[in-house]
Amino acid sequence: MTFLDRQLRAFLLGQLSSEEHAAIEARAFEDDDFAAQLEDAQADLLDDWARGQLTPSDTARVVERFPLHQRQLAQALAKRSSPKPRRNLILPIALAASLFLVAYLWKRPSPNPVPEQIPQMATVTWTLHSGISRGATIQSFQRPSTPAKLQLSIPAPTSSANYRAVLESPGRGQLLDTSNLNAEEGRLVIPLAAIPAPGDYDLLLYSGQQLIATYAFRVQY
Repeated sequence: MTFLDRQLRAFLLGQLSSEEHAAIEARAFEDDDFAAQLEDAQADLLDDWARGQLTPSDTARVVERFPLHQRQLAQALAKRSSPKPRRNLILPIALAASLFLVAYLWKRPSPNPVPEQIPQMATVTWTLHSGISRGATIQSFQRPSTPAKLQLSIPAPTSSANYRAVLESPGRGQLLDTSNLNAEEGRLVIPLAAIPAPGDYDLLLYSGQQLIATYAFRVQY
């Protein structure tokens, strides 16, 4: 397991410091390939849990942090498929004192293998309302205890067919800048790769170059 593999697993198990946790979340926001690696790490973690390959403490954390339906799916897949090879095992064999043959050893797949379905990261939708400023009345959302993707749903203020959304956080700067957003049934859905860290956020909505709406919200544990 590489250093990054260990970091992602620690993130999923809630074992990182708040600074390390926030750094991984921020990178998942900005990097789709990294977000895909995070999903793969979650699938591997659930597979290890289903096969009984985790330590007792990590097993308890999986039960605590992942919903029942994800754990049940992982158990079903583990029963119907052979263990996944984690790394290619390279075996050098000396030939004529200077020639080496590198063989890759793979475990034999089970007969009629069942196509594997990797448990997908859950998606959470938060509906924002415009005109709410910072203060006691700010919209607040509870942060899920397990890793998840996020959709921000807002009303489309105008008939424009091309919106731009910018997500900012005081002290952290700009976290997201996405354009070419189109409204469906009078609403805009803005996808994020991960749930933001606890704190205050502003979502700025533009039509062309004009700022047409601001949405303030707070993420809490």
